[in-house]
Amino acid sequence: MRARYDDLAEFFDDNEKLNPKDENLVRIRKVLNLMDKQFEDKALAISSRAVAVSAYLFAEELHDQRKASDIKEFANFLVAFLDEVKRNLSLLAKYENPDNRVVLEQFQKYISQASVEPYAIRRRHAFLTKAFDYYRSARGKGKIIRA
Repeated sequence: MRARYDDLAEFFDDNEKLNPKDENLVRIRKVLNLMDKQFEDKALAISSRAVAVSAYLFAEELHDQRKASDIKEFANFLVAFLDEVKRNLSLLAKYENPDNRVVLEQFQKYISQASVEPYAIRRRHAFLTKAFDYYRSARGKGKIIRA
């Protein structure tokens, strides 16, 4: 499903009387509460709906895989990752070559172009998975992926 504002508004209009015990609603609330607790002020780094959707879906996946304890580390990663994206976009804005093209080509591109379409959401998610795995690996050691 797309994540356009109108799509989300329609979803909430259609489901405004959701059963508070609905398993999907319970899961969504649980994940959002986990994110609220684990992200704390790091959530301020999320500046677009597309990034918020990707962050939520990633956190939900961690929750579903019984890895909710990893959400705090994901929050730290996401802040560093978004800073890297922003820094490289700034270089482009000054007509300079970005030094980490991969974050622009495999993530930011799907924020800027058709960000609400399912394929863009899937590609962002796949790249976040790859980048977070690298960040946590012995090779990455808390660094943002560069290739």
